[in-house]
Amino acid sequence: MQNKLETRSPPLNVNELDNKQICCVLINKEWHRARVPESKLSPLGTLQVFCVDSGKTYSLPLSFVRTVMDLAGIEADHIRQWPPLATKFILADLVGPRGPGSGSQWSIPAMFFLKTHLENRTWKAVPLGIYAGHQGVRLFDSENKLFVASMIKVELGVPSQTYQDALTMSKVLNEQPTNIKPVLEPLLEPELDMTPASPTPTKTASNFEYFIRSSPVKHKIPLIPDDSTVSSDSLANLLAGMNTSSSDFCSAPNAVGSVNLLASTKTPQAPFSTPQANPTTITEIPDVDLAAQEILFVIFSGEPGSFFGKLGRIPIKDQDEMATELLNVYSSLLNAPLLYVDGKSRLGHHGVLQWNEDQNYHRFRRVLIISELPDGLVEIYFIDYGNSLWIPRLKILAPLDCLNHFRQPPHGIHCKMDGNFSFTASEWKSLVLDKWVEVNVGECKEGGYTVTFTDNSINKKVADVVRAKATPASITTGKGELYFLSR
Repeated sequence: MQNKLETRSPPLNVNELDNKQICCVLINKEWHRARVPESKLSPLGTLQVFCVDSGKTYSLPLSFVRTVMDLAGIEADHIRQWPPLATKFILADLVGPRGPGSGSQWSIPAMFFLKTHLENRTWKAVPLGIYAGHQGVRLFDSENKLFVASMIKVELGVPSQTYQDALTMSKVLNEQPTNIKPVLEPLLEPELDMTPASPTPTKTASNFEYFIRSSPVKHKIPLIPDDSTVSSDSLANLLAGMNTSSSDFCSAPNAVGSVNLLASTKTPQAPFSTPQANPTTITEIPDVDLAAQEILFVIFSGEPGSFFGKLGRIPIKDQDEMATELLNVYSSLLNAPLLYVDGKSRLGHHGVLQWNEDQNYHRFRRVLIISELPDGLVEIYFIDYGNSLWIPRLKILAPLDCLNHFRQPPHGIHCKMDGNFSFTASEWKSLVLDKWVEVNVGECKEGGYTVTFTDNSINKKVADVVRAKATPASITTGKGELYFLSR
């Protein structure tokens, strides 16, 4: 689907977009499902889109939009028909204190309390009815304690008429055996405006869990279905009859305080708009100025006898400045420029790769293009970490001329110890990885430095094992040092 969307032309006119149809939009180099609430361009030439799976609204150029209604295949059917993966909620059992007028309002401390105590946690939620177009939920923590009870205790909210009922439910849940798990059942609306389709009563019997996540780029409230829930096909048919009646969980209609959990999280950063943020070509980065002896922290082990070590003398502050700059600049760009924008080779060029260590943690790293294949794969070398891998060329971002720290020398060096060793790769990795060593730095050959261990005591354990595993012809000692001679 990604290939189909990338090769597909954008709509020629906004009038081609229907506010009830799903389309796909390109945000942060990823495709998202969205709807266009209004087919109208802003004075800046952008179009407002609503991402149905994250609840967020963006303003994008029309060129970042792709229609999917005429695409064939099961994947395209899923994009068009699958219910939204997130929705907006209203917190039940609590209303905001009454303000100067007839209505109620949430104080700044109350909103701060919601933000600090809801985000980045998984909650057990009992769905109630629909109110003001939002699904009402009653939240319990991992110990089955009612969330709003803590807000009422510190007088940041007023209990509604369902509050005592919620406390009773909390007690019942807490008395359940730990081996009993509720059936998790997603309750989602297929239409953006969530208009009731029939007078069918709201389905409220089951609990479900959702996670409120805070991130500079994304805010999602995904629903986590259990294996015992209905299939996707039957689920789509049931959606129209769900959540169609509202529950009375406020003492008075004009006292309702609607808490939009998505809106109360951190707002998305504005696109990076510095005029100097233009792609640039970087083929050379200064070499490291090395001393005769260097202390290294080994962060990558190659074949037996080789490793990559971070220079111990480079201040953490310098490393953090570059990492922070890359993260702030590239994560704020709506669509960062790619290194490969045409069919030309970029061999020997430096670029940037978004490195996702897990779904919540992202960082950007400097890379060097060291090999290219005709099928679009390129081999990149992480100049600050010593490892390499093959990836599609369209994953690599171009360096920008606004980056102040990108041309820093590499933070470490690739080291090679001459000699023959009887280590396996796993034995060598276990021996040297995450260890501090001090080495005599020799000449540079093909991007790696020939090194020997010094007589520093931090090397003793590693040096003793290496000496035992090396062939006698490749070892000589003198003045307390262990040398590995060139062949």
